[in-house]
Amino acid sequence: MTRADKDKYAKDLEQAEAKLERLEAEREELEERITEAKSAVVHLSALSGVDVAKEIVANVGLSATCELALKMAGSPMTVPRIKRLVADLGYDIDRHKNPLASIHSTIRRLQEREKVRSVVKDGNTAYEWVRDFKKKKK
Repeated sequence: MTRADKDKYAKDLEQAEAKLERLEAEREELEERITEAKSAVVHLSALSGVDVAKEIVANVGLSATCELALKMAGSPMTVPRIKRLVADLGYDIDRHKNPLASIHSTIRRLQEREKVRSVVKDGNTAYEWVRDFKKKKK
């Protein structure tokens, strides 16, 4: 491989990385807008008496429902509060043998992916969504 080939590949790599970064930023923005729309639907369904919340979480798992709950919350929540909100969203949390343990495990995985951080709220550990989540470059 010639020096010119290596230089071209390096330039192509730089462009591909820039494109990937731009697309990930666009995805994050789109996910935020989707969460806002879901939140509006959930709140309006409660006000109107039309129950559509279950339809929103019908095809997603506990992790996605916890993510939605944390994004909607706007402030840190304890695990019991997350459990209540997940249930309010229509997710059948009671199908888990130990719902609080399942949520703790889900939150731990989200923390490992740096999507959630823990804070102390009123002397208790609470969790909040990291709004400016970005994937680390390798």
